[in-house]
Amino acid sequence: MKQLLVTFVLLTAAIGLCAQTGLFGISFGQSRADVQSNLTKAGFKVEESKDTEISFTNPKMEDLTELAVEFGSEGGVTSWEINFNTKDKPGVLDDVKKQLSDLHGSEPWWDDYYSEWIWDLENDMAVYMYEGEDYIRVDYDVWDDSFDYWW
Repeated sequence: MKQLLVTFVLLTAAIGLCAQTGLFGISFGQSRADVQSNLTKAGFKVEESKDTEISFTNPKMEDLTELAVEFGSEGGVTSWEINFNTKDKPGVLDDVKKQLSDLHGSEPWWDDYYSEWIWDLENDMAVYMYEGEDYIRVDYDVWDDSFDYWW
């Protein structure tokens, strides 16, 4: 009975992680080798590789300035950040927001305090989108518990 319960809990967690696939096909918990292989096949180039992070660019995507993927001590993806150039490109914000809403099946909510769009994912994960003067940054990361008070 205990083995069945443990199996069910692990299966549920695995399904939850698989459901959290984000932009460029990256998922929480995905292996470093898998991320690097998939992104390289999609035309991304490794710009910098460290023990806990790989930074990519893609010459085919003129709006993308950097994709940085962070890995935990066990080698799985813990977060990733995508930076887009918006200088003289007014439609990028709306395009990225629509892509994220379509991908995650929900509309974001606006956080006035941090001035960011937020998509609440399952299992305490979230997507945060910030708009700067000439850029947009999309962060896939852990849900910020301080939002529990407001949400």
